[in-house]
Amino acid sequence: MGSVAARAVVLLASTGLIWAVSLYGILLDPGMLYDLALLPRRADGLPGVIGMPFVHRSWAHLLANSGPLLVLGALVLFRRHLKSRPGQEKCQPSLVRRAAPLVPREVGNCGGSQWRDGRSFRHRPPAVAPVRPALGRFR
Repeated sequence: MGSVAARAVVLLASTGLIWAVSLYGILLDPGMLYDLALLPRRADGLPGVIGMPFVHRSWAHLLANSGPLLVLGALVLFRRHLKSRPGQEKCQPSLVRRAAPLVPREVGNCGGSQWRDGRSFRHRPPAVAPVRPALGRFR
């Protein structure tokens, strides 16, 4: 498998994993989404730092996040192929080898700051708490 194909597999597999977990939660087990959600400023909410990328409450939320993930992920993964110009050296260290140590750090930074600074609220799955109209509380 060539470099481009391997990068495409990584991008599609990670997006597919998010879809699989989200669809399972939306269709079969809404309580699982509650378990994966991040609960700020509580020790039992720390597993959500890792689980929150997989939590999508609805089809619209899942679709809205999938497009940017695929586009921006492709730009990052295929950057080397997009930037090549005549005379420019294409040999760079493997993106996966360079990015692998950064991903856990960034997940920890983003999730950790959300855990530290987020409001005390865990998003409940649709089967547990029905969605209220946004303007309902202002009437």
